[in-house]
Amino acid sequence: MQKFMTAIAFFLVASIATAGTVSGVTDQSLFGGTDQVTWADGGSYASSFSIASDGGINFTGGLSSGSANGHTAAWFGSPLDAAGSNVLFDNNAGILTLNSGLGQFYGIGLGIQDDGNSFTAKITALNGSGAALGTYSVSSDANGDAVWLGIMSTDPEIAGFSIQLTSVGQSWAVSSVDLIGQTTDVAPTAEATPLVLVGTGLGLLGWVKRRRIARNAAEGPCA
Repeated sequence: MQKFMTAIAFFLVASIATAGTVSGVTDQSLFGGTDQVTWADGGSYASSFSIASDGGINFTGGLSSGSANGHTAAWFGSPLDAAGSNVLFDNNAGILTLNSGLGQFYGIGLGIQDDGNSFTAKITALNGSGAALGTYSVSSDANGDAVWLGIMSTDPEIAGFSIQLTSVGQSWAVSSVDLIGQTTDVAPTAEATPLVLVGTGLGLLGWVKRRRIARNAAEGPCA
């Protein structure tokens, strides 16, 4: 009986501890993206927009201030000037947000550059509800050269991100968005929540106790 109850307690603890470990990364070569969100040259992106990744995953996007436009990346430095890529350029220094609504990525990353000044950029990983899973910040050199920053999790729990320059009044340009994870816009099989698992475990313990009492009553007192 004691072993059985210990096994149930272990099950409950293991089921609740499901959140991944979130960390930042600045080396794009180590990121190993499996999909991308690319910006259309000449495209216009308003405070609310929809966009799909190259692999067909649908995102809802937003800008906290004004709008942004897609441009060729030839006049930007690395890592924004990758061959054939475009950048998203914002004159109003808003916060860029993309969210697929599904926790399905191990990582999201992109390059960012100020309009000529040194800067600090911050990326925040978001779950499907838009809640923050973790943040990571990177500062440029004194020349304001572009930096690449990503955020990763040990579980495929990331649904999207927000990115911004932490200094007020700075405009930015961002590269295409690298993604690590699923490549289809299909909701994963629903998992039981921690509260449901706790309730199930407690109910099972109660059933075992009632069964033991009933068995003892049926057997009567020992001679």
